[in-house]
Amino acid sequence: MLSADSRKRFELARRGEATFDDPVNLRGALLDFIADFSNWDNSTSQEFLETTRRITAAAFESCGGSVGTKPLLFDPFAGGGAIPLEGLRVGCQSFASDLNPVSVAINKVVLEYGPRHGQALIDEIVRAIEVIQRDAREELGDYFGQDPDGRQPIAYLWARTVLSEAPDTEGEAPVEIPLLKTLWLARKGVKKALRWRRNKAGHVQTELSAVTYQNGRRLTVRRPTLEVFEPQVDSDVEPGTVSGNLITV
Repeated sequence: MLSADSRKRFELARRGEATFDDPVNLRGALLDFIADFSNWDNSTSQEFLETTRRITAAAFESCGGSVGTKPLLFDPFAGGGAIPLEGLRVGCQSFASDLNPVSVAINKVVLEYGPRHGQALIDEIVRAIEVIQRDAREELGDYFGQDPDGRQPIAYLWARTVLSEAPDTEGEAPVEIPLLKTLWLARKGVKKALRWRRNKAGHVQTELSAVTYQNGRRLTVRRPTLEVFEPQVDSDVEPGTVSGNLITV
């Protein structure tokens, strides 16, 4: 899939109205090609891949590399392997290392096992995931009970708490405040955040809970309740309950 600029440039060359012998025109054509190849739709196009590898080989040879050999690419802090993987795609010999053993495992899969085993590796990974998912459901299902709407939670969020030092209201349990730096859950893609459940008067609703603390103290407290929502604008999300070392509520 060529961009409009690329089509125009190559159409001029086809009609003889432009030539790639001109360094300026050649540079423009190469930049057009890089832009087109960056398009995700072209990432697996054999035509683009073969052209890229030929350009890489020509550039390497023009810089003194031996004909028929490939340039070496070494990334000593490879992380997830994006740089060495791109090097392989464009025709380099890629070498990667990292101090993190997780990164090393990722690079082994991406750079060695993937190209070597292809679809068979993907099928085996999918099978292993299904086995792990089944075993996790059996062993952990009791700890992740279904919501009232039937959906299955996959994680819980927790926060440290403090008891409110506000003057006691006669006959009421103290309020246990969760220490939250932010009420945001996700700011990319579909935005998700927490908000306090409030009554018609605007007061935060609480629920009574019997709590046993780590030191053995038992207490009945009022816990503020939260709900998940999708903010339309960032200002819909209230600040957290702590800022730095200060409690802000």
